Amino acid sequence: MGRPQCRTIRWSPIWNLLFIALFLLPTSASSFEDPIEKGHRIYQKMLQTILSSQTLSYEVTWTSETHLLDMDPERIRYHVWLKKPHFVRIEVKDLSFFKEAVLIGDGKTFWSYWPTGYPRPYDLPDQIDERDLDKVYFSLPMKRSEEQGHWGSVSHRFNTLGIVSGLPILNPSHFFGSDLGFERQLKAVIWKKEEIVQEILCDVIEVSYPNRNRTLLYWVSTKNHFPLKAQEHFSDFAEIHEDWSNVKSNRPISNDLFSWTPPEGWKDLNEAKKEKSSAKSGLLDVGRKAPEFQIELLDGQAFSLSDHLGSVVWLSFWGVHCPPCKKEMEMLQRFFEENEGRGFLPLGFNVWDDLSTVQEFVSKHNIEFPVVAERSAYADHVFLNLYQEGKGESSIPLNYIIDKVGIIRKVWRGGIDPDQEQELLNFVASLLDA
Repeated sequence: MGRPQCRTIRWSPIWNLLFIALFLLPTSASSFEDPIEKGHRIYQKMLQTILSSQTLSYEVTWTSETHLLDMDPERIRYHVWLKKPHFVRIEVKDLSFFKEAVLIGDGKTFWSYWPTGYPRPYDLPDQIDERDLDKVYFSLPMKRSEEQGHWGSVSHRFNTLGIVSGLPILNPSHFFGSDLGFERQLKAVIWKKEEIVQEILCDVIEVSYPNRNRTLLYWVSTKNHFPLKAQEHFSDFAEIHEDWSNVKSNRPISNDLFSWTPPEGWKDLNEAKKEKSSAKSGLLDVGRKAPEFQIELLDGQAFSLSDHLGSVVWLSFWGVHCPPCKKEMEMLQRFFEENEGRGFLPLGFNVWDDLSTVQEFVSKHNIEFPVVAERSAYADHVFLNLYQEGKGESSIPLNYIIDKVGIIRKVWRGGIDPDQEQELLNFVASLLDA
């Protein structure tokens, strides 16, 4: 019996081609699509599906985690009903403190009221007794933008509810055709992968804006093109999670759901605040301690207001698109240079413009003092909630001068006239000398 013979297998070119084809075979033909093109296609399909719906309802569990602050995660549950042409109803529940709020838009007025009582008793005007927390509401007219053709920002009305510190990742206003300028400023949309959510196959897409701090992730159903999950990241500072459920489109919704009339004896907080002081316009009182906040600066450094006790801080909420704001930033830079080493610290807080726009302005005008350039839920919270009295006012410039022990010494909204400039600079100088 001879030794076994080794047989040589000849590897033909055909086998080579078959091996390469099997190794590179995609799960579907769409895998050949460029991730950027695929991401944009899925994102636009999602927005178009929302926009083309005549009715839309869904529930969202919203969770916010802030890493730089010693805070427990904030958990909100809200149920949304939307109907063309201009009907809105949003019921909000704070899952941590068991507070509830309702926002209704009936086409003429946005109404807010609180089944569990108004959550900010410290903010009540003098005309309203604390015993009547469950008998107050807030009203604002629904103003149609003729230029955009939509009915304003539904998300921004969340600020009147008093129990929500941030805004929804996906603005309900998309349903009415409002992009709020964000979609014109997209940096990129990239398809990342496929993933199962609620037993449904989803495309995961990453949406980024020129602002490096703002990156969104959407899990978009391949079945109906609505999102089932979303995340928003702000560098290492914070992140927001949304889980969607019970998404229904083009189902009948009665107009009665969007109808609400204040019960007899209830008082309008908006009108009461106007009566309290039409000039105050929701600004914090002089003599009050400036609210603490921590945020990332344009240069990537962390900023905490309390770290600068001992300095006079000029906090200016501003935007590049605002001419008075730009003049004020130049004035603050001059005064910053003149008082170098004396403890004067301007802080330009921009929640409007993308990162590259702010960087270009800062570089062009040689701005050397700290600047915040962040369009995030937390930055909006600082501007709209911490440094205003819940009226939803968003006009700028908005200025606070804070003394060495953290007390507000001067506050105003609007530009600075030439004759006011020297008066304000003298006022700051007096605080530096104190």
